[in-house]
Amino acid sequence: MDLVFEQEWESRLICLLQSMILKWPFLKGLFILFTCFGEPFFLVLVTGFLYFGYRKKWGIYTILCILSTEVMNDLIKNIVMRPRPYMAHEEIQCLKPLDPKHDLYDAVRQGYSFPSGHSSGAASLCASLFSCIKDRKVLIIGMPIIFMVGISRFSLGVHYPTDVIAGILLGFLSTLLVDRLYHKIDRKYLYLLLTMLCMSGVFFCKSEDYYSVIGIFMGFMAGNLFEEKNIGFEDSADIRRAIVRTLIGGLLFLMIAGLLKIAAAGIFVEESKAALLYRSFRYGLSTFTVMGLYPYLFRYGFLK
Repeated sequence: MDLVFEQEWESRLICLLQSMILKWPFLKGLFILFTCFGEPFFLVLVTGFLYFGYRKKWGIYTILCILSTEVMNDLIKNIVMRPRPYMAHEEIQCLKPLDPKHDLYDAVRQGYSFPSGHSSGAASLCASLFSCIKDRKVLIIGMPIIFMVGISRFSLGVHYPTDVIAGILLGFLSTLLVDRLYHKIDRKYLYLLLTMLCMSGVFFCKSEDYYSVIGIFMGFMAGNLFEEKNIGFEDSADIRRAIVRTLIGGLLFLMIAGLLKIAAAGIFVEESKAALLYRSFRYGLSTFTVMGLYPYLFRYGFLK
């Protein structure tokens, strides 16, 4: 696999940082800690807490910005198809693979390198929260975290520095674009526009990440419209109740997605287009259930 627009200083910088990790092993733990701030799990935890309890409108807005960013990130990745640093340089180690259960050199499983999804996700979260809260403290706290997330990604050998720079720029620019559209276009038409953007990659995207993200995005948009029309739950004034709502919603998503995966075991050829489309379906249905149907329970008992 040939490198795409590699700069010599990038691989040298990665090797330098990894030599420091070998000398001071605690750095690896530190970088893995910071990379968690760009992980989908962390982004879902924050936005889910906002949506299910603390500030519903903030949750809708931040989820929309982050998912739009992730879709654009995956579309670019599948166009550029830049291999990860460790795939092209024997001296660079992969210290935190995307999918440790599969071959490190399988680009479909491990994803492509440019741009960095963790960096774009962290930048989008920071930008969207700042737009909601209007407090410079968000930037004071968020910008150093974004910086450290970026450093962690190429220190762990899974991205080049230019991947990180592009990811951060993408996160900010895509959030700015969505913000402009969000306040000027009716949400139904905005969702239609974003659906067209999502589906454009079906013709050329091969990575599992893309099909996961578009499934979640489609499920979110459909679930949000359904919930607003049929339920219209309100924010919870109780922080503990908001946390409980979020945790139950997360467990429900994992349970449904897991059951749908088991139900289709052996039906589809692995990595085939049908398998990838089914992946979108199961993530979409799971997200729709959590976003659109699960809030019915907020009318009862401790979830009210």
